[in-house]
Amino acid sequence: MERVALNDPDNAHSVIYMWGTYGIGYNVSEVREALGGPAPDGWGLLFDPDYASRLQHCGIGTIDAPPASSGWC
Repeated sequence: MERVALNDPDNAHSVIYMWGTYGIGYNVSEVREALGGPAPDGWGLLFDPDYASRLQHCGIGTIDAPPASSGWC
């Protein structure tokens, strides 16, 4: 709430929205090629061992900020 108070001093009008929200980003064509079809719609792409084994050649990583460049699918 301290950070929000910078723009709303009494925290009277603002709501913390999407604080800690995560998403999955990937190269669609590379993942489609590695999986032999479209990627699943959901977190299974990251946590299902079957998908992980098929993506191991390009790697799976989690980051808290976008890198300048990456070789990941």
